[in-house]
Amino acid sequence: MDAKTAHVVTKELARQMDWATVREAAKLAALTAVKSTSWWLCGRGLHIWETWDYEDGTVVEECACCQMQLS
Repeated sequence: MDAKTAHVVTKELARQMDWATVREAAKLAALTAVKSTSWWLCGRGLHIWETWDYEDGTVVEECACCQMQLS
């Protein structure tokens, strides 16, 4: 395939693509990468701690990723 044919084919594919689906797939891929990295970090003891304050005065510190709680 020569360069001109490749250009025409690429242009036609770009015209026919459903870009909303491509964007959604990219978002899902990025979210998967972030979640996988978070789980990997949790497995090595690096947690993302969040503090939860309840109406009864209870305070809970919990990892946002794996839900492990501090004692």
